[in-house]
Amino acid sequence: MELTNLGISINSTLRKLIRQNPEEIILEAIEALKYALSTQFIKNPAGWLAEGIKNRWKKPETLTQETENGLCKEELDFPQGFEEWYIQAIDAGFIMNESPTELPKSMKGELLVKVKISTASGLPYSLMSWFEAKKIMEMKLE
Repeated sequence: MELTNLGISINSTLRKLIRQNPEEIILEAIEALKYALSTQFIKNPAGWLAEGIKNRWKKPETLTQETENGLCKEELDFPQGFEEWYIQAIDAGFIMNESPTELPKSMKGELLVKVKISTASGLPYSLMSWFEAKKIMEMKLE
């Protein structure tokens, strides 16, 4: 019913994922999708949801911080275009697959992703800002 309300038809991949995962995982992924749809345009909501179920994505929680004057709320929000690029980059095998809500941030506050480029240190990935990674990915696709 939720998927119909979101205009998503259940394809074979989605049906299989829904059957293989606990209801709680499915509902959390649907909530994450609703949140993403409310903040940006998503070209392929069914694909986004499938990735969300596979990777146990959750809607970003509102962080509450204590201050001297009481409570101050700070929302976790993804930059415009990030979520759609993130799914494409995972599908292309360009970056490591992690929940977007758990990505580290640089000192400037930029989201950092693990690009599958070997480093001199022997790690199978290189940590860089998502925007820099997006530029590199676009250059490779040209």
